[in-house]
Amino acid sequence: MMRGIFLLLMSILPLAASANGKVIYIAADIHVMDSSLVVSEGEALSLSLACNRKMLRESIEALEALVDSAVIHRAEALLICGDLTKDGERVSHERVARTLERARRAGIRTFVIPGDHDIDNHQACYYDGDRTYPAASVTCDEFAAIYRHFGYSNTAVRDLHSLSYVCEPVPGLVLLCIDASSLTPYPSPTLNFLLTQADQAKARGKQVVGMMHQPLMEHADGINDIMGNIAIENDLDLASQLAEYGIHLVFTGHTHYSDAATTWNADRTSPLTDVTTGSTITWPSYYRVVTLSSDCSCMTIDTHRMFSLPSQPDYQGYGRQWVENNMRSILLSLVSQRWETIDYYLKKYSKDINLGIATVTFRMPQSPDELVNLVYRHLERFIIRGWTTLHEGNEPTHNAYGELYQELKRGVYGILGEIIENDVSVLGRPMGRRKARDIIMEWLTPMLRSFFEDLTNVETDHEDRTDDLHLNLDLETGLKLSDAEFAYRVEHAEPLFAIRTMNGYIRVDGAQDISIYNLQGQIVSHSSEAFVPTGCYIVHADGQIKKIWVR
Repeated sequence: MMRGIFLLLMSILPLAASANGKVIYIAADIHVMDSSLVVSEGEALSLSLACNRKMLRESIEALEALVDSAVIHRAEALLICGDLTKDGERVSHERVARTLERARRAGIRTFVIPGDHDIDNHQACYYDGDRTYPAASVTCDEFAAIYRHFGYSNTAVRDLHSLSYVCEPVPGLVLLCIDASSLTPYPSPTLNFLLTQADQAKARGKQVVGMMHQPLMEHADGINDIMGNIAIENDLDLASQLAEYGIHLVFTGHTHYSDAATTWNADRTSPLTDVTTGSTITWPSYYRVVTLSSDCSCMTIDTHRMFSLPSQPDYQGYGRQWVENNMRSILLSLVSQRWETIDYYLKKYSKDINLGIATVTFRMPQSPDELVNLVYRHLERFIIRGWTTLHEGNEPTHNAYGELYQELKRGVYGILGEIIENDVSVLGRPMGRRKARDIIMEWLTPMLRSFFEDLTNVETDHEDRTDDLHLNLDLETGLKLSDAEFAYRVEHAEPLFAIRTMNGYIRVDGAQDISIYNLQGQIVSHSSEAFVPTGCYIVHADGQIKKIWVR
């Protein structure tokens, strides 16, 4: 019953699709945890879930819901940008493949790419009471075998050096499916393969876009310095080179929040937009629905939330509460994973401050737990509001920057009050504390603006803001289009194939998969040429349908 209600809700979701457009679903970071991995409930699983922003128990249902929606809305293709499993467990990969098979059997061409969790992952495990024990992960070859129907068959062109490949999910649109791990060191043989394939596709009159796991650029200035591998290494060099080859759009994941940002090639003549899509099991559980014009010259990218699952009718409320309840544990987990980098910055920015009349010294936290306790005492509200604002996307619409700036400023002042050992007061004002706060805020402000004003390259002549949740792109130039411009382009787009009729003769040019039917639904020809009696006919060519009259 619940599944039936859910399917009904999914079927009435508004989509931007038009009669002249092709629908493509985009998802990322589905992180499926197969139910067999939980041998028995207990402390081991509880601890794992408590420090996790991912709602792993709902991962199978969320993927099934995604496939249901794609089937209901007759999507042409479904693309998943990596991190298909919790931690690369073979049983989870097999579960993903079985679920995606439903999409394939419904005629939806489905393509995947690995993420950093998916292959040779030593964290793959079973949960059994209060302990864990290893689960089998997969190698690159095993990954390709499991997903042989989802990108790794002979219908795609494979790279010899990686799990990258090139395919054509809809006629006229070539997709570079990029195994991000193969792009380091830079340049790499895989990059040469991708650029060659892009060049050849362009020469054949195709549009080219990319799909990979890690973003191709920082979506917030300086995030790689703090968080490590958010964007790939040499990100701007790679983005510039792809843009030079006329690749103006790359779909990515990894961050678990939905964002869009634009960069350019070296001389700013060719833009590239990185559209990173949030996780189906991290609130607000976003996925993307793309409508591509019939001539593949432009597309609109719309963002949708999962509102309901059979086991969680209020999936949005449940997801938001999950984050708020687990935020401290999530923060502790993130700090622990990156403690070496964080400790470096703590030492770098806590050098003694000379006030002229005295030197102020600091007693810095010595462990992740000590740091998180300190920060959370003063910045709990800032952290939760900042996290939810960032994950909802289009941050300026929330008018949060001013309030968050003041909240951070107060919190930093409170933190400094606890760790400064020998402050000097003048007229009742702690001078070391104030000076240290000003130094820290000067350092953090550009990053804060980048996050909460949705900017990249802050305070440079390349400063850019791109709509995170709704975006129209001209795939020829990479330039953004208004809704009106996109609607006009879709309405007036000509199919990629051409049909000529004369004296009972039909000829179809520019298509490969051709079927010609009469009005009774009988197949007249599978060829690009046919002689037929006078009358009306329906031509199916490369997924497009056109009604013609033959005299």
